[in-house]
Amino acid sequence: MMIYTNTWGYAKPYSTFLRNQFHLPFIIIGILMVIPVCTIKIRCLNMIKNENYYWIRTGGAIIFIVIALSPFVFAYFKKDNIQKSFSNRLTLMTYNIQQGIDMHGNNNFEGQLTLIKKINPDIIALQESDRSRISGGNSDVVRYFENNLGYYSYYGPNTISGTFGTAILSRFPLHSCQTIYSYSTDDEIGTAITSINVNGKEIIISNSHPNGTEDARRAHIKEVIEIASNNKSIVAFGDYNFNQKSNYYKEITKHLNDAWLSVYPDASVDIESLKATFYYPWLLEYEGIANGKLNMSSRIDHILVSDEFQVLEAHYLPEPMSGTDHPAHWVVVGWDENENK
Repeated sequence: MMIYTNTWGYAKPYSTFLRNQFHLPFIIIGILMVIPVCTIKIRCLNMIKNENYYWIRTGGAIIFIVIALSPFVFAYFKKDNIQKSFSNRLTLMTYNIQQGIDMHGNNNFEGQLTLIKKINPDIIALQESDRSRISGGNSDVVRYFENNLGYYSYYGPNTISGTFGTAILSRFPLHSCQTIYSYSTDDEIGTAITSINVNGKEIIISNSHPNGTEDARRAHIKEVIEIASNNKSIVAFGDYNFNQKSNYYKEITKHLNDAWLSVYPDASVDIESLKATFYYPWLLEYEGIANGKLNMSSRIDHILVSDEFQVLEAHYLPEPMSGTDHPAHWVVVGWDENENK
């Protein structure tokens, strides 16, 4: 029952009624646990009263208060990872982490974290980062990355909504965080949206992971286009599950620019030009290299930016070197200093 609350779209029709009923299995189990207790005769237990009772009660109250306030204390002293003299340049990364699992189904939190640290992005959009997954031991990968990077984070869709997770991590504080749900048929489609402020410039960030029928995809892309139309500075990350030949791609790129094609218009890059990068040795092992070029024309992981951003660099590290079943994609963007005013 627990699994069907998330995978309702893949076992129709008898699983559909469990859609997002995340609480239902717990209610049933809870009732079954309470029934035996209710059948036991309740006896009156006299509380131990002695000369130490006052101090026991006081000590317990103090311990409770300390535990209750500790999250606020840790939050106050949390490492501030913002660069105060930040230039008009950002490194942006989109990363489908498959719940922290590599190509072979093994936990790879540390490997993915190591890669992120090497890339050193300012903004990270994570897909398939959901926490309420039995097969993953309910591991909170977002918090793991957040704590180890010292970044701010917004999980996006909550753990009950049955999505695959679209989280956003940032060196900068996140403002006006919200999640927009669009029509869906197989999976819940929740797009995480937030904003950051860089030297006075407000930038809207969105992170998507759509799936389902044609109608569901069309509804989702309509939402993203509306966000782009209503904001001047926007970066739309995502595992969009469509490539550059699809109609959905053609629709969204009428409003936003594909960062990869901005640097490599034919979607391929000569790997010899990447010798100075840390990931060049890994690319030499990739079977997808043909004629000395990395061709990414079939990519489905995109970073889309508004016109005012100039894409200075664009990179793809294919799987399995990326530590998951998707490539790691990151770009460096800049903008005119006057845009901050």
